[in-house]
Amino acid sequence: GRPGLAVSLAPCPEGHAGPFCASCPVGQWGSGHGHGHCHHCDNKPQTPNAVYAKMAWPNSSCPFHCVPGVPEVKMNPNCLSNFDFAMGFFGGQLGFKITLALPITIFFIIRLVHSLRRKRRTRPSCGRWQFP
Repeated sequence: GRPGLAVSLAPCPEGHAGPFCASCPVGQWGSGHGHGHCHHCDNKPQTPNAVYAKMAWPNSSCPFHCVPGVPEVKMNPNCLSNFDFAMGFFGGQLGFKITLALPITIFFIIRLVHSLRRKRRTRPSCGRWQFP
């Protein structure tokens, strides 16, 4: 025989694929059955703050983590930005706006009531005779 490439006839180990059983790259997985190809993972959130973490993964639930500077995936499973993660405490941006608008509205109502009372006290009484 001549020198050439050796191809395994046995199935590839999990996380590997192809005729030479190469490791599946980060963001892909291989079942190891036959000599198929690696499949793309699709379980991380669709946000730029989430990235796949390991290569040669054996199933479709590929591990991912949040980029540095964003709360970790244990607390923030959707890898939301810091702003969106903080807004989640108030129920999202709408909840934050309502929470912010409520005390401002109450403040202006109190000022209006106070102003009306002060006007009522300083207004001269109509229809009464006043003596000096």
